[in-house]
Amino acid sequence: MSTDAEISSITKPTILGREIGSVPCLKRSLLDGIIGGLTIGMGYFLYTSNGYKSSRLAMGSYAVITLASWFNCRMKWAEKEKELMQFKDAMTIRKSADKNSIGTREV
Repeated sequence: MSTDAEISSITKPTILGREIGSVPCLKRSLLDGIIGGLTIGMGYFLYTSNGYKSSRLAMGSYAVITLASWFNCRMKWAEKEKELMQFKDAMTIRKSADKNSIGTREV
């Protein structure tokens, strides 16, 4: 059996000093790029039987799909974060307004 010390000593994969799991949208974008690149490369190879061109096409499509998927996901993530911040600000204003009006309400 493994102990807690052994489990905590396992290092997680990092990119530029940050864990991959902590970067929003990175895992999903990499998976999309890998699957898309393999699919396009293998499909082109089956169509033309040219390994050199199909591997170049696979790598190019991997890069394009990964970047496009990451930028799209990050834009959606940023919009959600902006909406969340606006909601938090509105709740803070509402909370402070409720505190100020508690003593002045008439029954």
